[in-house]
Amino acid sequence: IVNTGQAQNDVEIEIIHKLNGADFEFGEEASTPEAIAFELERMEYYISEISIEHDGGTVTEFEDVWVLVQADASSTIIDLGNDSIESVESVTFSIGVDSAHNHLD
Repeated sequence: IVNTGQAQNDVEIEIIHKLNGADFEFGEEASTPEAIAFELERMEYYISEISIEHDGGTVTEFEDVWVLVQADASSTIIDLGNDSIESVESVTFSIGVDSAHNHLD
């Protein structure tokens, strides 16, 4: 949350990609919990159904927001606009596009 000194604040989420606790990099070998080795050369995914619990339990939902995240950047900033959020308690979101919107092409 970025405070602009007014009742409304800029609301942003920063996604920082990690793999096994280290900064994510393409082409580095990693393994699944089942010990299956893999390397990623490309990673893109959608984030949707974002909601923020804040200021003593108030939940603000950001509907009709779908963000294509590309892991080739060190971080991704998701700009959710301005809102009266002061103190964030939790953020929830889904990976992918919900079925009600996924077929609308």
